[in-house]
Amino acid sequence: MAIYRERLTPNLGIHIALLLLIPMGFGMLAPINIAWGVANAVALYVLAVLWFTVGAPIVEVSADTLRAGRAVIDRSHVGHVTIV
Repeated sequence: MAIYRERLTPNLGIHIALLLLIPMGFGMLAPINIAWGVANAVALYVLAVLWFTVGAPIVEVSADTLRAGRAVIDRSHVGHVTIV
């Protein structure tokens, strides 16, 4: 049973940077067809946001372990915690 669980999702700056995918996706297919360019731009942006959000690592503290993404450590090896 988890005492604490958090998903480390991207901050606003990452989402703003991902907006650069829209003109890139549009430019790839716009010379062929404008509608395909728009669809590609939107699809590329949505897939990137989903990838960054769903694939975000999880930090979980249980009674026995501390898990950060794929890394696992026993709580006996963790020192005292200071809240900042």
